[in-house]
This record gives sequence, C-alpha cells and structure tokens, in this order.
Amino acid sequence: MPSQLQRRLARFLDTSVAHDVNGHEHDLRVDNVPAPTQAELVDHTTPPRRNTNPHWAGVPFGQEMQGIQSIMIHGTSGWPSYASADNFRQRYECIDEWEWNDGVAPAHWANSHAIGPQYFVDPNGTIFNLIGPENLEGTARFTWHSNMMSYVALGIENSDGGDSGAIVPGNAPLLFRRLNPNAAANTDLAGMKLFALLHPTNAEDVNLLWFAVFPDYTGPGDIADIAHRYARWKNTLFSERDYRSLALLCRFLLERNGLPRNFPLLPYASSEFDTGDAVLFRRLLTADPLRDQIAAALALAAPLNAGAKAFADAYGPTHRQLWSRFFGMNGAARSTPCFRGIISHLINGGHRCPGPLFDWHRFAHEVWDWWWYPFDFRGMSTAGAKPLETLRRPYQRARGDTPLVEYYFDAIGTTDDYAGQKVQLSAFPQFNLSADVPVYALANGLAIAARIRGNADAANPGFLLVRHEVFHQGAQGRIDYSLAPTTVWSLITFLQSTGFALDNVSTANPDWLNRFVIRLKECELAVAFHTANPNLAALNHGWNHQPAAGAGMRPTTGTGIERDAAEYRRLANDLVAGQAVRFPRESDDNLTAVRILLGDYIGTPAALPTGASGIQVEIFSADKLDVPGAAFGAISANGQDWWRGVVAASQAEALPAGELPSNGMAWQYSLIGFLDWVNQTTWTSEWPKYGAVDPATHVAVPKPARPNTRIVP
Repeated sequence: MPSQLQRRLARFLDTSVAHDVNGHEHDLRVDNVPAPTQAELVDHTTPPRRNTNPHWAGVPFGQEMQGIQSIMIHGTSGWPSYASADNFRQRYECIDEWEWNDGVAPAHWANSHAIGPQYFVDPNGTIFNLIGPENLEGTARFTWHSNMMSYVALGIENSDGGDSGAIVPGNAPLLFRRLNPNAAANTDLAGMKLFALLHPTNAEDVNLLWFAVFPDYTGPGDIADIAHRYARWKNTLFSERDYRSLALLCRFLLERNGLPRNFPLLPYASSEFDTGDAVLFRRLLTADPLRDQIAAALALAAPLNAGAKAFADAYGPTHRQLWSRFFGMNGAARSTPCFRGIISHLINGGHRCPGPLFDWHRFAHEVWDWWWYPFDFRGMSTAGAKPLETLRRPYQRARGDTPLVEYYFDAIGTTDDYAGQKVQLSAFPQFNLSADVPVYALANGLAIAARIRGNADAANPGFLLVRHEVFHQGAQGRIDYSLAPTTVWSLITFLQSTGFALDNVSTANPDWLNRFVIRLKECELAVAFHTANPNLAALNHGWNHQPAAGAGMRPTTGTGIERDAAEYRRLANDLVAGQAVRFPRESDDNLTAVRILLGDYIGTPAALPTGASGIQVEIFSADKLDVPGAAFGAISANGQDWWRGVVAASQAEALPAGELPSNGMAWQYSLIGFLDWVNQTTWTSEWPKYGAVDPATHVAVPKPARPNTRIVP
C-alpha cells in the first residue's frame, strides 16, 4: 500500500459518495414504477417516472476488478462542479435513471443508470471516490465508463464542462457570471476570459472557470484540429486545482495497481479518427517501452523492423482490431501484452474526452518522477562540441501532434557534453551558457523562494529555490511508496526573465509565473465581484461553501480566494520590485502554494561573477543520499538575507526532515551524478510494472540499463 501517496490525497479526498453507494451493494432491486409505454418513451416533455428504491445495477457493475491495465482520463458532459458527484451517486443507486437520448433515431428516453467512473475530480480539486474501498486500500470495483475498455481501465471524470450543451456562458446568464466589470473586453488575460459558475437554486459551490478565446488563445491543446474533431466543444479550460488533484490521484492509483507512469507518445490520438493511420500507429508502438513484446503479440514484429511501407501493408487490413488490441481489448476479450499506463477516453473509448484543451504535457510532467537537464544541446553531426539549443522545448505550446517524450532519456547531449559546459574554476557548479539558451526546472516540486530579474545583476541575481520529494527507499530495486521520501532542494541562480509581466500571461514569463498570474487575476476579479454584489444569494452560498474533504483542512471557497488575492498581490508587488520573495507553504493559512513542474521554462542565463553568462545549479539535502560523489559543504546562499528569512520561516510542513539546514551546510550533488542516480533508481522500479516478458520463453525480461529510446519515425 503506497501510504505516503495516500497521505497526500487525504486533504482532497471526499469518500461520502462511495460510502452511500457502497451501502446499497446488497439491496435487492425493487422497481416501484411500471415500465414506460412506447408513447411515454418518445414524449420529450415528460420523462418516465423514476425508481426511488436505491440499489445497484446488475452484474458486472460493482464486481472487484482484476488485471487493470490503464487509467482513463475523462472530461464531463455534465455540470462542472462538486454536485456532479451526487449525480453519479444517483446513477449508481439507480435513482433518477432516465435521460433524453437524441443521438439515435427515433429519439427516446433511455435508462442510463450505473454509467460513470470510479473517481471524480471537481474544479476546486476535491477528489470524490464514487464506489469501492473508501480508504482506497482495497480492490477497485467495476463501473461502465468506456465500453469494453471498462474491463481493463479505471476511469477518472474531470468536471470542466467538456462538450455539455449547458456550458455556453452567453446563453446562460443565470449560470455564468462575467466577473470583469469591463464586460466589453474580449479577454481577461491573453486569449482567456473568466466566468463564475453560479447555480440559480443556490445549491452549488462557486467555480471560477476560464474559457479559451480564439484565435488569441495560444496555450496547449489539439487546437489545429478542434473544428474537425471537437466541433461541439465549449472551450472551457481545466482548472489548476483539477490538474494538481488529478496528478496526486493518478500517482497513487498507478502504484496501487502496479502500473508504470507511462503515457502514449501522442495522447491526443483517437480511435475514431486515427486507427487507419499506419504511420501514427507505428509511432505509438515504437515509442512504448514494451514495444517488442506488443509487436510480437500483434504479429507486427517483422513489419515493424522492415520499415514504414511493410508496416503499413501489415497493419492496414485489420487496423481497427490492432489499434484496440494495443490498448488491451480484442473485441470483448483481453489482449496482452498491451499498453500499460494513462490514456484518454478519446484514444480507445469512443468519446472525444477529455477534449482538445486538456494539457497532456503539463499533466504527464506532474505525474512523472524523472529529473531532467536544465538546458539542451542541438543535434548536429559536426566535429567538436555540440551547439547549445536556443529554441524552447515544444511542450510549452504542445499540440495534438507534439510527441510526449522523456527528455532526460532522449537528450541529444551526452554526459561529456554537459560536463564540458562546467566552469571548472568555480567553487560552485556553474555552467557557461549563452544568454539566449532557455533554462528549465529540474523536477516537480514546491517553490520556496525566488527573485525575478529583468536583466543581469551578478550582485543580486535572479534565482529559484525548489523543494522536491525524492522517493528512493525500498528492496530489490523497487521503490516502496509507504516509506517517506527524502527532501531534496534545487537552487538555480543567475537567472533572468527579460520582459516578464505580472499583469498578463506571456511567453517571456517563466511557466510557473504564468500560473501564478492566472490565480492572482481570478482571485482579484472574484473578490471585486463579490464585493460589488453583496446580495447575490447564489454567489454568497458558493462563497461560503466548505469542502467536506480533508476534515476541515481546507478553507471555504471564498476564504481561499480572499487569502490568495491578498497574498499573491503582495508577492507580485515584491517580484516587480526585484525583491527576493518567500512563497506560501501548502499549510500556510491554507494559501495556494506555487508548484514547479518538471521541465518548466524558468528563464535564461544571466551574468556569472566571471562576467560570462551562465547559470549555477545546486542540488542538496540534509540527509545523505547514495549518490556517487556526494560532498558535504556550504550552500552558496548561506548568509544572504533572503536565505536567513526562508530558514527562519521553516519550510518543513509535514515532512520531519523537510527543514532547510539552518547552518547553511548540506550534502551536495553534482547535476550529472544526481540525475543519473535518481533516474536510474526510478526506472529500475518502473520497469517491472510493464510486465515485460520474452514472447518466446515467457520469462521476465531483465531491466535495460536505460529505457528504450522513444523512436519517432
């Protein structure tokens, strides 16, 4: 049981629905209404009478699941709020089970009870367990959420509104309130506009929902194909809280069910539109670490190695079956080996969710435990040192055809290339980089402190201090996620962000700063709207909503908005003034912590003390890790005013070994040595979860020295 990951869910997990649903597992089915007549079935104005006796649907609903191969991400077509969880409860208890189905001819009322996922995440980040073990320790229960894939996949619904007909702000003024008093403005931030969702019966939380505005919206998504594949989509953006809770839930479920942190190379691919594309399928197959075993099972091993033409000839005649088998189903039967990891409903489930604006790259990075290099080399077949890459990594504006790759394992630069950029005479690990080279965050973590500089300043340089959790303890190469992680910090210094802005999202901003700006803007607009509308009952009700999850560990919705508005504005003012700031902890008065994601763009190199441009990269911990070359010594910031302030504030939170060393001394690790150690440690633990076996002998295949390079032909 990965209890450490489970503990991180506690603040957001609401088990009330599962508790109610589970209570009816053994109730007999008693339908107290007669079957509808044919005339009643097609009478759109009057639904058939509903059954009011709670019970479960028939088998296989509710049975324990075995052989889970994947986790499927959904986007709702329903009400984008916490109350959608109650709708699932009613379905699972077979109450209110009729809905109008106009997707078939003739249109009629259809009985649709017991349809839904195992889990549901609302826009404010509450995770609802809908059925099965309420403490998450037991075996998951079967639900219908994706046709036959339901047998091998767990489902997680996310309430962004998706393709719901109700999610049209201009047509539903009682439900969606534009918060910006300048109602004529097309956007509140570049390419985005903000609404508050308010229920006319005062029965809802208040949810702040951003909508993409085209053509100005340039964020991630399957935008180029949106008119073709997603014509009905309402352009709602998934909330930051949804992404954070979804990542926490998936990290737990992957470990609980022995699944690797694996994603398809092209997560926007679709069973509806792409099954006939042999080139695309070949890319999916060759990118998967289990490609050899899967290809052998699909009788595609020889064509795969023979080239694109031979592969297309072999794939074409039965392409739909091969596509489905790749994801684990052959008609109504399981097909293994197959893809194991996280997929969308769109890719093999017959529905276009989670939709075109779900940020798969952002989501995957928060699920992964990898550490990546902070800068890249450009691949060129020239003698001598490789040139440095000055173009941003493509995932910053990921599209439907942007490959989802693991950069550390596919980096063009070698160990010698990275070592060659080091400043050999420096007392700290510095790297010479030209001022136009993008710099990236090393790993997921919590922002502890930062200074943003708009220009080079060697005396008061820009920096970013991040706290990370490194899980590494276990036995026989497997990480045991019931054991506490080691706290590790990264400090990247001599950063600059020329042209950064706190009043709008911008490509000149670090990625984490853009997320900060979005939260600042939505909170300030919400506070102003609440102040200007003191008698709006629906707003007041939602403002005072208390999430049930976490036993009081979270503030009411309005309190959280008010606190963030005030604290984020204070931080914004200090950042603009060039001051070093300390960010809130996750437990600081229930403020929203600033998270750093693996691979976040964080700035460009500034002037080193030598006068040349570059960055300084320190990785350190209070407790020694088994990293080759570890050395105990002083942290570069020791003695500086900002460092003393951060140390005094204590960043430990719930981690017993999470405090920064007050004396400024720590175990320090080289960039190259630490990345090699942590990634090999994580990969050693991940590889057995693929279930790799030799197709001839059915004996487990030994873990490779590094994962199979993702080939993108």
